[in-house]
Amino acid sequence: MCADTNWYMKDQMRGADIAVKWGISTWGAQWGGVFEVDVPGAPALFNKKVPDAPGLGWYIKYLYDLGVLGPGKKIDSSPLQMEQWSELAFREHFCDVVAKRIGIGDTLAEGALEAAKKWGRLEEDKNSGALRFPAWGSVFHWTLPGIEWAYGSLLGAGDVVWHGFSLGPNLGFRSEPKPTYTLEKVLELMSAKTIPYTGDPYMFSYAWQGEDAKKTGIYSEHKAKQVAWARHYAGFWNESMAFCEMLLPAFINASNPDFSGPTPDSEIRYYQAVTGNKITFADTMEIGRKIWNLERAIRVLQGRHREQEKFFPFMYMPGASLVTPTGGEPVYKDGKWSWQPLMDLYLDEAGVELFKTNFYKLEGWDVDTGWPTRKTLEELALKKVADTMESRGRLGV
Repeated sequence: MCADTNWYMKDQMRGADIAVKWGISTWGAQWGGVFEVDVPGAPALFNKKVPDAPGLGWYIKYLYDLGVLGPGKKIDSSPLQMEQWSELAFREHFCDVVAKRIGIGDTLAEGALEAAKKWGRLEEDKNSGALRFPAWGSVFHWTLPGIEWAYGSLLGAGDVVWHGFSLGPNLGFRSEPKPTYTLEKVLELMSAKTIPYTGDPYMFSYAWQGEDAKKTGIYSEHKAKQVAWARHYAGFWNESMAFCEMLLPAFINASNPDFSGPTPDSEIRYYQAVTGNKITFADTMEIGRKIWNLERAIRVLQGRHREQEKFFPFMYMPGASLVTPTGGEPVYKDGKWSWQPLMDLYLDEAGVELFKTNFYKLEGWDVDTGWPTRKTLEELALKKVADTMESRGRLGV
């Protein structure tokens, strides 16, 4: 449970221990965050700044300072003693109240968004920027400018927590390459490894404005390939084989003379050595695609539809980006490649809709609904899944 910067470290850790004891999500219950973000639509009460992760702890303090939450207020805070908010004892009481659903804890136990909805504040607080939940109730994390993370969360079940294109050994990709290696060369090395979508460096362009964003940037069919590759790789190697996503994939290594990283050779050599199965890396990516489509089918059966896959309002406002990787991101604009920090990046709603169409087409999903088609599912030996979806009236056409 993240605490404000005036806390001693032992109190911060104690707060987290208490939440874990009660089985409460420390991420969703945060008291603040590592960063504060300037959000034009954010409440003046906090100088138009909102923490990167405004969880339940921060949100109830915000409502308390606003004067709408407290003893006898419109939102009754009983049995919480809000004047003790900054004390460790309050965190302990908060966790007890939420876990046992006592008083206000009964509402808080449903999460910040459900609480805001019940209190009639959801529309106001999400449009002001006071609530930063990019998709499906997950608190803001590394969502932008690493757009593949944002899209992965939107199309999946929540925060994907996948650093394959952003952290760990890939820092060499994010920092200025050695003088002997141009950005074009780095992207050539990268795109040679993204089996089966090889030879497309535009997958890694983060152009976000104008026609470049639609043709080769974050809304294009090229970006759809990057997002698909990430989800298929994660499904097999990170989520099934349990490889740490902070370490693999690793496309480049600035310490190597040829600048080349271990992916995909290290993964498949390990798999073959352990299992004796001589399948190829491309085969594992196809299995990952099968896993991704099976997950999609389950979500569709539970009600998922294209119209639901929309980001929270702050993602379409200046201030949506949080932390830029060292050296920025590669951008292809006006026919040239360059590294850009992209801290000013935010999304365009029409652009996101274009991306969704491009992604659905690539995956073989119905573009109107986002539902997998029978052709796609049967290609993946998921005929029974297709039959079930058709019987429920949720099969793509």
